[in-house]
Amino acid sequence: MNDNMMTHGAGCSQPPPASKHVKPGWLRLTCPECAHVGSAAYVAPVRNLTPEPEPRPITATGYRCRVHHDEPVTWRGTGCPICARTKRKAPQRAELEAS
Repeated sequence: MNDNMMTHGAGCSQPPPASKHVKPGWLRLTCPECAHVGSAAYVAPVRNLTPEPEPRPITATGYRCRVHHDEPVTWRGTGCPICARTKRKAPQRAELEAS
């Protein structure tokens, strides 16, 4: 803070003022020697924030297709895009008993 922001009393050595946030954007400056008070506008320094990475699509549900092991599916086993195109059917009971 420079001393142009406040006045000092006669004979004051003009030490650096103490500052206190009064309300957003304003500081109250107080001289520790002569107790004169001033105010100054405060501009917060701009922080250089790193940009956040874009959110990834939710693909790792923990459940995978039993035929296409790299495709995520719902907890019921449905939702595989490859199986939806081929109209896969479960084997009939007669076919299971014959094997």
